[in-house]
Amino acid sequence: MLEIQTGCRIHFGLMELCPAAPLRFAGLGLGVAQPGNHLRFSSPACVEHRPQSPSQNRAKRDSAKRLRPILERWLAGNHNGCPVPSIELVSGLPAHAGLGSGTQLGVAAAFGLWLWQKTQTQGSLPMGEGWQPVSQVAGVLGLQELAERSGRGLRSAIGLQCFLSGGLVLDRGESASQSKGEARSRGFDCQTINLPESWRVLLIQPMSNRRVFGDSEAKLLARIGRTPNPDRNRMLSIAEEMLESFQAGAFAFGKFISLLDRYMDLASKMFHEVQGGKFNGPEVASAVLQAQRAGLQGVGQSSWGPTIFGFAESKPAAEEIAQRVRESTSEPWKIDVVAPSRHGARWRWSDS
Repeated sequence: MLEIQTGCRIHFGLMELCPAAPLRFAGLGLGVAQPGNHLRFSSPACVEHRPQSPSQNRAKRDSAKRLRPILERWLAGNHNGCPVPSIELVSGLPAHAGLGSGTQLGVAAAFGLWLWQKTQTQGSLPMGEGWQPVSQVAGVLGLQELAERSGRGLRSAIGLQCFLSGGLVLDRGESASQSKGEARSRGFDCQTINLPESWRVLLIQPMSNRRVFGDSEAKLLARIGRTPNPDRNRMLSIAEEMLESFQAGAFAFGKFISLLDRYMDLASKMFHEVQGGKFNGPEVASAVLQAQRAGLQGVGQSSWGPTIFGFAESKPAAEEIAQRVRESTSEPWKIDVVAPSRHGARWRWSDS
């Protein structure tokens, strides 16, 4: 049985959406270790059929629908007569919450099918216990092939890169000469670096019905992209300064927060008109304010939300802030203290 376990990504904002401009779909984001998707690949004869609750059955049908195009793409390719595995989503990310759930699920499925075929037809991976980073698999897929196999990465590549490596990711996007909207023609230029191990991220998911995805998202992005972003070069400079400071060993928390706040202020300007302000709705704006009052720093909205995030220098500091946020609201917010991902997704192979 093959298992794949992902984290997720938080997105700090895109730099450009105009098709005719450079840096289209460039952006900055971070991989975090949890929450994530947990997939199992096994021979159909080995699948254990357990009783499912109605909600579990709905989740299973939804995941099967989302995985079907990836499985069909694999079947249409050269899979060398490899037996088709059963794919089980053991646990998954919430959909349309700003955590890149679709990309993590799609890429995990595509990578798992590739690795399943590799083990079944080549026998090149030994049985073993313990989780291993996907980046350490011999001949591991790169961003381009992952995009083609999964159908993801049509816009931002941050989720793809976070699957492979985790870390703080600068995606330089498309050049002006690249054709738009096709994964096969989109070049990938990503730079990554790990944040200090002691730092923690606070994820807060307020209740909100303002979910943006699918056709409605595409229409909004096209609307925003009618005009080039005048701040894109400033945003790129800020992102580059951030990564350069880490490369130089200058792990100053305060400097990181200052640069991140400047970057997110510029990123949000592109979306003011379509989401009615800096944040996507009053529920998200209220959660941001509560988090800031509790002492959280670098607070922002991931993608369209509703998930917001912020940073603390240590786990105890993050847990103290999380408790203050819980005490400040009667709303049923989901609040988690998580670590930045330093390795991306993981896999393990067992005979059970």
